[in-house]
Amino acid sequence: MTAKPCLLCNQLQLALFSLLMAGHFEYSRLFLVGILWTAIASFSGVLACEGDCITGITNAFNGNYSIPVELTILSLADRINFQLMPGDPTSSGYLDPLRLAFRDQAGAVMEKAIFPSFFHGKCQDPVTGVNPPGCPNPDCPVVCGTPGSMVHYYSRLRYIAYNATWHLMHELARPGTPTFNEIQSNVEVIRNGARRRRLSLDPRGESSLPTSPGFSGGLVSRAISTRDNYVKDSLAKIFQDIRPILEKICGGVGDGTTNGLPYCSWEEPMKDYILTFP
Repeated sequence: MTAKPCLLCNQLQLALFSLLMAGHFEYSRLFLVGILWTAIASFSGVLACEGDCITGITNAFNGNYSIPVELTILSLADRINFQLMPGDPTSSGYLDPLRLAFRDQAGAVMEKAIFPSFFHGKCQDPVTGVNPPGCPNPDCPVVCGTPGSMVHYYSRLRYIAYNATWHLMHELARPGTPTFNEIQSNVEVIRNGARRRRLSLDPRGESSLPTSPGFSGGLVSRAISTRDNYVKDSLAKIFQDIRPILEKICGGVGDGTTNGLPYCSWEEPMKDYILTFP
């Protein structure tokens, strides 16, 4: 990928060349030369991560996290199946609302977390206007909006991507959100189907259904209300473990000790990819 030519830079360079060739360097002309040279430096001195660079790096991190995210969802499904649907093996399709919502929002969330929120702006020293060694590429020790800066601060970048991922999943699965409500409805449909099958075999089997601890029967309306609250409360508690589950999948302990996220780093291939952008 090549950088787009700076047409304005070319025009400024032609103007500067004309002034130099004129040969009369009175004070006003020298002043104008200085202005033109500063303008050229400001337009051509920095190649920031824009357009395809932003999209490419964002998509790369989301692509890398596609497997850890799916493993997290499958782990949630195992817990839901065990607690809410014992004896009724089922697929994790009832969690599709979480899959779809995450897929729809991951791009915007990851892009915002990486670029406007952390990597942005110019790399030059604000006093001298000069790029430090390694800037803008390949290894820039200044937080700015260039690939070289992302390479230098990759240890931060990996955590930005990780935090954006678990936080989005956590927010989508909070009680009361459309995603949570859809999942709750899906689980209740499955449980009700299992209940009807049991009742067809044993009309007295209502009390054998998994409900809230201590529930011993009673009015039908009370039973339904208790069952619904049990599903909601159980899902809410299970979804609180999204971050620890993803942390373990990424090589951490699950208690906030990440160990550097060894399985969700992709450091060398990502650095190589980042530096393919100017």
